[in-house]
Amino acid sequence: MSERNEPSSKRDWKNWAHTVCIEVEELYRPKGLDELKTAVADAVAKGQKLRAIGSGHSWSALGLPGIRVGRKSCDRAAGPQPKTALIFTDDLNKVLSIDRDRKRVWVEAGIKLNQLSEKLFADRLSLPNMGDIDRQSIAGAVSTDTHGSSIKAGSMSQIVTGMTLVTADGAIYDVPAKEIELVRISLGRLGVIYALELAVVDALYLDHRRTTIDFSTEIPHIRDMLDRHRNLEYWYLPYTERADRLSRDEIGEVDERSYWRLNLQTRLGAQLLDFVGRRFPHRLPGLFRWLAKRRRDEYREGPSHKIFPTVAQATVDSLKTYTMEYQFDFAKLDEAYRELRDSIAAAKDAGVYVSLPIHIRFIPQNESPHSPARWPVTASFSVNLSANHKGVDTWFIDLEQRLTRRDGVGARAHLGKMYYREIDLGPEFESLRARLDPNGVFNNPQPLYQEGSNP
Repeated sequence: MSERNEPSSKRDWKNWAHTVCIEVEELYRPKGLDELKTAVADAVAKGQKLRAIGSGHSWSALGLPGIRVGRKSCDRAAGPQPKTALIFTDDLNKVLSIDRDRKRVWVEAGIKLNQLSEKLFADRLSLPNMGDIDRQSIAGAVSTDTHGSSIKAGSMSQIVTGMTLVTADGAIYDVPAKEIELVRISLGRLGVIYALELAVVDALYLDHRRTTIDFSTEIPHIRDMLDRHRNLEYWYLPYTERADRLSRDEIGEVDERSYWRLNLQTRLGAQLLDFVGRRFPHRLPGLFRWLAKRRRDEYREGPSHKIFPTVAQATVDSLKTYTMEYQFDFAKLDEAYRELRDSIAAAKDAGVYVSLPIHIRFIPQNESPHSPARWPVTASFSVNLSANHKGVDTWFIDLEQRLTRRDGVGARAHLGKMYYREIDLGPEFESLRARLDPNGVFNNPQPLYQEGSNP
C-alpha cells in the first residue's frame, strides 16, 4: 500500500511539466477503498499533510504543502517544510457500475480519460465532451474544471452527478446532491475523491474539419458558428492574422481510422518550433508567417474520444510546456484579442518570442464557485510556451495583467494552470472545507508563480 522512506532519504516529486516540485516523506498507492481509508488514517496519525495525485498534469501547485514553484524549483532551498505524504490514485482505475437506462456510470477517481473512454466505448457509450488531451485522471480533470470547446456540452465538472470522498478522519463522505456544485471543483482541498458518478451519452462519432482563416474578420461571425457546430475552437498563429478553425459535428457510425501521418506532422511541427525557439528565437515570427501561408485543410472522422485529442495531444507527447489560461465574457473577445496581440508584440520588444499557437475556446457558464466560466458564453485564451524557451514570466505576467483589468476584459484564471495573482476560494467553500477537514490536513496555502521563478 505504501512506499516508505526514512527522513534522510526523502524524494522529490515533480508534476508533468516540471513546474512544481515537492519533497515527499511517504507515498501511498491504494488499490481500493479500504486501502485508501487506511492510507489517509495512517498519514494523519503521523501528522503528515496529504495530497492525492492523478497524472500530475496540472501546471499549478493546487494546494500542495511545502511547495516550490518554478522550472528549477527542486534545486532551490524552500526553508522548513511540513511532513508530506502523497496518495497516488493510479491503481484506483475501475469502472464500478454502468446504468445504460439512466446514462450514468460510477468510476474510481484514478482512471485516466483515455482508459475510461475505451471502456465506455466498448459498452457503446461516450463522454459528452473532453479537453484536448486524454492523459489526466478523471478526478484531476473534474477537480480543475478541465474543458473542451462547446457551448452545448460543458466541461468535465459539469457531467458529475455524484461523488464519494474519503475525508481527513478516514471516513467515507457521499456528497449530497445539494453540495455537488460546490464540491466538484475541489482542487484537492476537501479530501481524496474515491469515486464519481458521470452523465454519459450514447457512443458519439464526430468529424473534424480544420481550415485556416483570418481571425479578426471571423470574430463577428463566431457566435452564429457556435450555434451551428457541436464543437468549435481556434488555434491562433502568433505574428500573423491567421488562425486554424477546428469545427466538429456529430456524424453516424464510422470505422476507426489511423491518422498517424497527420499526428506525426503535428508532432514534427511542434518540434520545429521548439528547435527554432531554442536556437534562433528571432526567426519565430517569420516562421509563423511562412507556416500560415502553407496551411492545408484537414479532415478526420471517428469515435469522439479519438477526435477530441488530435492537436494538443500530439504536441504534449513530445514537448513540455508552460501553460496559462484565462477565461472571460464572450462579448469581450475582440478586446481580448487586441490585448493578446499587443502583449505578444510587447514580449517581442523585450526579446521574448511566442513559440506555440494560442488556443481559443468557448464554453457555457459553470455555477461552481471555483470555475472561471462565469458568463453565459465564456471564451478562453490558453497560451503556451515551450519549457525549453526563456522569458515565460515576462510574457505571461504582462498578458495576465492585460486580461484581468476590471475596466477591461476582466478575465479569470483557470486554476489548473499557471497564474501570478491571488485567488479567493470564497467563504462557502472554506466553510465546507473547515467542516470536512477541521485540522487542515488537505488545506495548504496556494503558492503563486513569482517573476524570476522560471528562466
